[in-house]
Amino acid sequence: TRAMAPHLGQIGFIVQVRLARHTDENVEQFRRAVDAMEEIVSCHAMTGNYDLLLQVVVPDLESLSNVVLKKLLRIRFVRDVHSSIVLNTIKRSARVPVRHLVG
Repeated sequence: TRAMAPHLGQIGFIVQVRLARHTDENVEQFRRAVDAMEEIVSCHAMTGNYDLLLQVVVPDLESLSNVVLKKLLRIRFVRDVHSSIVLNTIKRSARVPVRHLVG
């Protein structure tokens, strides 16, 4: 199976987004915008060089280009976007590891 893809023929990407200004209002507006994009399957606020990390699943590179150029970069306070293809998923689990959390 392909990495992060729910169906054969789809490709997984990691997209990092840097905002021009990291304010509560901008983050909320960004959240609403990505909620409307079905290609984005998860979004995480991050520390480091980029503010947000997105998991994107699309059928091809042209579709990724559409998400980045016609959707993400059109959000007025998005400053920079960096994308990477997921070549292989080494580990994936939906299980929450709670055994080590309960004393």
